[in-house]
Amino acid sequence: MNRPLLFISFLLLTLNIWSNRIDSLFRVFYNEKNDSLRFEMIGRLIAHQSIKISDEEAHVLNDLAIHYADSTNNLKGKGFLYLLKGKHILNSESPNPYEGIEMGYKALACYEELKDIKGISTSYQLMGWFYHLSGNNEEALVYTLKALDLAEKNRIDKVKSNCYNNLGGIYSSLKDYSKSIKCYKMAAALALQENNWSKLARVYGNISEIYTNIGEYNESLKYRKKAIDLFRENHSRGGVIWHYAGLAEILVHQKNYNNAERFIDTVYTFATKDNWTELLKTCYMVQELLYKATGNIEKAYHFNKAYHSLNDSLNSAYNLNKISELKLFYEKQKNEKLKELEEIAAKEKHNAALQKQQIILTGVIIVLALISIFVLFIYRSLMLVKKKKAELEHKNKIIEEKQKEILDSMQYARRIQMAQIPNENRVELQLKRTRLK
Repeated sequence: MNRPLLFISFLLLTLNIWSNRIDSLFRVFYNEKNDSLRFEMIGRLIAHQSIKISDEEAHVLNDLAIHYADSTNNLKGKGFLYLLKGKHILNSESPNPYEGIEMGYKALACYEELKDIKGISTSYQLMGWFYHLSGNNEEALVYTLKALDLAEKNRIDKVKSNCYNNLGGIYSSLKDYSKSIKCYKMAAALALQENNWSKLARVYGNISEIYTNIGEYNESLKYRKKAIDLFRENHSRGGVIWHYAGLAEILVHQKNYNNAERFIDTVYTFATKDNWTELLKTCYMVQELLYKATGNIEKAYHFNKAYHSLNDSLNSAYNLNKISELKLFYEKQKNEKLKELEEIAAKEKHNAALQKQQIILTGVIIVLALISIFVLFIYRSLMLVKKKKAELEHKNKIIEEKQKEILDSMQYARRIQMAQIPNENRVELQLKRTRLK
């Protein structure tokens, strides 16, 4: 058994798959020889909601499915899997934006070859967000606007909604808050049409943050409460706690310190217990803001120090990862460029050989054509000579026949003439008789 089959067998066994459907899927995959069906089965396995797999397992399954899609020339399947891998990267604990950009480019190449507008727009949208995560908001804006243009022209609502949400974040990073709010509100309206409460709640939270940044705290509070209500209605405790931190910040700005402290203490307890570092960092920032506003400088300094210590630790790890990611990304880009140049050189060499063969073939055809024309001309000349000779022989034959007829006529006339004229001896005898008388 080859290595991919060994891996998939082991993975399926270790996933603790209890349902009959997945058991039967495993048995069929193990015995299946057709790569197209293997590709379909892995796709179902990745998409199966009841199976929880790690980021690493998701990547390996994706790569395996891409291998089978490639071996069966399933271009649409490859494009879908590159996008799926990009989404797995995006939803992982520490997204690698450069790997995500690479997946977007690969998906885009597949969909451009297929002329699949939905796939192209989704690829642009994903690439735009990964560029935003990498800090390149100018490129992020270019790709997201491309995606939005295609989505609006072709009525691709899901991509359109995601684009407006992403544009809200990109414009916020570019400090263009009026455009950011406008885009987020468009995204909220589309999420409401889709009846997608989780997206709607996240968008409300984003709008609240923008209003906090520009000092419109009443508007910020309104949208923050909308987000919290949606998460509470849908029993998402993590979502509620996350937005409590934003709520506490607004309350500090509104000088409602008691309620702000109550909410931020709840957040701190939850974040510490679950080791939720990003939330803990936000918590430290709000606690510093709170205690500075209430005049408790000692506590404010303590949380400022805690914030910077955690932030430096996260940034150090992030920067190390980013450097290695950049190295890998540019190494991949370099290798792909070299491969592309080699392919171009090989293609040019192949085309030159084909062109040379074509020239030789054309020359041979021309020579053969000329020889054929020459042979045809000689044949035609011979046929004409033969025809003329035949005509001449025919005419000679006619002349000979005419001459024969004339000679025959003359001989016949002579015989008649000879028959009518007396014999010379008889004439002579008659003359003698006449003289005697």
